[in-house]
Amino acid sequence: MEKHKMLELVNLKSGYGGSEILHGLNLSVANQEIVSIIGPNGCGKSTLLRSVMGMTPWSTGGVRFKGSDILGLESSKVVATGIGYVPQLENVFAGMTVMENLQIGGYLLPAGERRDQIARMLDLFPQFKSRKSQAAGTMSGGERQSLALAMAIMTSPELILLDEPSAGLSPKATDEMYANVLLLQEQLGMSVLIVEQDVHGVLEITHRTYVLKMGENDFDAPSKDVLNDDRIRSAYLGNVQSAGIETKQEAATH
Repeated sequence: MEKHKMLELVNLKSGYGGSEILHGLNLSVANQEIVSIIGPNGCGKSTLLRSVMGMTPWSTGGVRFKGSDILGLESSKVVATGIGYVPQLENVFAGMTVMENLQIGGYLLPAGERRDQIARMLDLFPQFKSRKSQAAGTMSGGERQSLALAMAIMTSPELILLDEPSAGLSPKATDEMYANVLLLQEQLGMSVLIVEQDVHGVLEITHRTYVLKMGENDFDAPSKDVLNDDRIRSAYLGNVQSAGIETKQEAATH
């Protein structure tokens, strides 16, 4: 049975300062689906996420979340509809402690529910239990990324948008980050839309992938097919021999 569409972008055009970056983009994310967006630098990947979050001026098109048009809503109202967002840069408050960052992540919640959610985040990310008073700026890149993710899911969103979460991370921290992405979908039932430059890694954990080119759809397909596409291998994966590779999503179903 086909899953219901959680997010749908229809002919979206948006940009900055009168310069159009997205030229009629179309995209969808189904319920409990992990979808990746790849493409060269400057193709509009981050602009797409910022457009959904109400951070980028738009001209035409639609952004529907659970059937309702959210295009043009303020960011706080987009969050209130059930969407979480982790930007690539400045995604934690470096001078504040773990607890303070989590409290900010749950600022929309009543005080009692916010306390309950902080306790839940500390169970999901047990590495922070003994470090609640540590300043986020003193943590490693991987730890800050985990904290940013915990902040974003404080409000129990149904959809999470992630902007290049592996940027600047070590290989070990990148693997941990991808494990956290799978946790969102497998254990918490969330949908995930993830922009990544780490093409090989993100293709292994996602169900479907959109390839963007100059602010437009190039093509989209199941991630396992994109992983084995000659165009993608030559453009992004170098000489990787991907034939016969089983994605982590496929392995999880065996």
